[in-house]
Formats: sequence, C-alpha cells, structure tokens
Amino acid sequence: YREFLRSKVAFPPKADNRFTIAVHIRRGRSYDSPCTAKMQHGYLRYLPNSHYQRLIDVAMRPGARVVIYSHAPSVEDFDDFRKRGYEVHIDEDVGEAWKTMVSSDVLIMSRSMFTLIPALVHKGRVLYTPFWEKPIDSWDVASNELLKATNEELDELKGQLGCGTE
Repeated sequence: YREFLRSKVAFPPKADNRFTIAVHIRRGRSYDSPCTAKMQHGYLRYLPNSHYQRLIDVAMRPGARVVIYSHAPSVEDFDDFRKRGYEVHIDEDVGEAWKTMVSSDVLIMSRSMFTLIPALVHKGRVLYTPFWEKPIDSWDVASNELLKATNEELDELKGQLGCGTE
C-alpha cells in the first residue's frame, strides 16, 4: 500500500542538495506541555527537545541541513537548535512542512498524526519514537536506552517547571 500511496504523491525536488534531516516537534497547544499533557493510549505526546536532539545526533552527517518544524507556544524554546545552525520554522504552512519532510533524507517523527502522513510515503530513513500508531517495518525505532534517558529528562523538566512528576 505504501507504493500505491507514493504513486499518488508528486514528490517535490529538494530545496537544497545537502543531506537533509527533517524534524517535527509537536507543540502549540495548551495540552502540549509536560505539566498538562495527558497520557494517550499509554504514551505522553510531549517529548523534550533533548529527545529530538539525540535523534538528530543519530542521523547527523557532516554538513547536513537540519530543518525543524513546530508550533507556538512551547514551554521549551528552540534557541539551542538555532545555535547549532538548524533551520527552525514555527507556525509555518503545513504544505511546505510536508514537502520538506517527504523529500528529506531522514524524517524524525513526533508522537503525532502530523508526521505519520509524510512518514508513510517517505522514501528515506524514518526515525520513529513509539506511540499509539505502530511503526512500519522499515522504520528505525528509538532505542530503549534513548527512551529511558528521555523519560528521565522529562521528569527533570517537570521539576524545573514546578509541576512535579507523576
């Protein structure tokens, strides 16, 4: 079915010839905070910025272009990503985000249906963090070690924000 879906997509040319890593960081809603987020099917939607940075590190190549898409508001800012020279796009057009995602060499998914759609037709490497939608066999799943570090950092972030841990 993925080949059928791909046959229906007009894949845009890459905007840049460099190796490209596209990242979606789910933010932008009041419940997209580690303090207010509710578990959904056993998963918390919110993942700290450090989680995404670790996945970027897994995929990184010298000279790579990293393009991050997200929405405001966010309890964590994106300054660390900008300092690394990454492109950060906040509240930009969905179509442009999806074009970059489907034409990237690597797509890093959030726990969101927003990235599930481009991931299904993506021809390159997809880095998937477990959530209620199960991965395709060809996707690379975040390691248990990485997820353990993410959970520890999420607890630390909750403490910094004054909302404690569950």
